[in-house]
Amino acid sequence: MRKDTVHTYMETEHLAEELLTLTRIIRPLRTAEMTPQQYWLMRYLDKHGSASLGELAHGLGISPGSATTACKRLEKAELITRQRRTDDERVVHIALTEQGEALIEAGRKRRRTVLMSLLGELSAEEQEQLQHLIGRLLEVAEAQGFGE
Repeated sequence: MRKDTVHTYMETEHLAEELLTLTRIIRPLRTAEMTPQQYWLMRYLDKHGSASLGELAHGLGISPGSATTACKRLEKAELITRQRRTDDERVVHIALTEQGEALIEAGRKRRRTVLMSLLGELSAEEQEQLQHLIGRLLEVAEAQGFGE
């Protein structure tokens, strides 16, 4: 890590806290609705369509047991369906229900509303700078192997 990139440990911690606070503010769903892990599981299904438990666990970087537990809770809440494959009953495929799709869409709308309100307070130049800096951080994170 270059010394000119991070001035001090305290500044880094302060920035991390501010990023976490911002993440909580723009989070698409309230924690009362579901856990973050359940939300990301549903987002994965929304993006990829149906998936097996193994694919979900691998794609989210969680254990198959954790994926199973999250799926059971989401199925009980009627947000996903779990069905065994007819040709191989060991494989369980998971998919969003209409109710699950509606919840994900409501989360998107909430996040979009919050972000539009926040970004509306920034000038066009500040918005461009923010977009550039976030993109740059994501490039660095990917290059360093984070988020895989």
